[in-house]
Amino acid sequence: MSTELAPINEFKQMLVSDPVQTGFGAVLPKDVEQEMFTAVVVRAVQEDPDILDADRKSLFLACQDAAKDGLVPDKREGALVIRNTKINNQWVKKVCWQPMVGGLRKNLARAGFDIRAEIVFENDHFEQDLGDEPSIKHTPPPLGEPRGYVIGAYAIATRGSTREKYREVMSYAELEEVRAVSKTDKIWGKWTNEMYRKTVARRLAKTLPITGEESDRIFAMMERDNRNFEMDADEPTEAAKTVQKTTRKQSKKTTSKKSPLPKVNTPPKVVKETEAPPAPVKPKDEMPEPEAGDPGPDLDGFDDDDDPGF
Repeated sequence: MSTELAPINEFKQMLVSDPVQTGFGAVLPKDVEQEMFTAVVVRAVQEDPDILDADRKSLFLACQDAAKDGLVPDKREGALVIRNTKINNQWVKKVCWQPMVGGLRKNLARAGFDIRAEIVFENDHFEQDLGDEPSIKHTPPPLGEPRGYVIGAYAIATRGSTREKYREVMSYAELEEVRAVSKTDKIWGKWTNEMYRKTVARRLAKTLPITGEESDRIFAMMERDNRNFEMDADEPTEAAKTVQKTTRKQSKKTTSKKSPLPKVNTPPKVVKETEAPPAPVKPKDEMPEPEAGDPGPDLDGFDDDDDPGF
């Protein structure tokens, strides 16, 4: 009779070992119970057994990142995601930590801010005022009526102590620019609207007046999240350029009930270790000339030099 442990049982034994538990306890905030955190990690791996086929060290490092953020991988606060990574000319499956909009909301609540993010669809009524008294008015059609296609997203943060509000709005093209440089397309494909909401909420979070320990936690979380994106991209990918061009044309139509925006070709999904990655799409030599009065696409796609802007 074989005494070899099943992969999930072997993982559990390693997870509850003293060195791993000591590492979790050193970084988890006081409001997250270590036993609960460990149980959620086990459940996340049980629900996605492919994680155990990935590099085991990367799995424990991803769990450590979740603990540092004070979040759990329950697919609401965050998720453990497989990403194919090239090491020494060989493609290896690695696990990365992907915080979600629920996790960002939780950390901002710790800092005294309530934030919510919403998707805007073409049949919604949406108004934005950027004057002396900024405001957003968003009314969806009656329940049961079609809302159409996504045209953007926005986030509103309210400071608990003063009730002061902060706002951020992103167009569909801007959202897709962020998606186009993501290294974890699987999670975007499965939870597209959730990632749109996280994207605009994350951009707003960068501007909030947060100080002290919670500020350090939030910005450290966003810095770790930057690993999930191609930060060295010189310009938007072809997918992002296609969305920009289509969106400019769409805005000139007198009705929003015509053909939908085309499906964006996003980066390839994780492949097996033995397979070579798809050949990258080479950018075109030049962008099409914008029409008169059109400022053309924003080629950098980001707010600053070292952040994807969400």
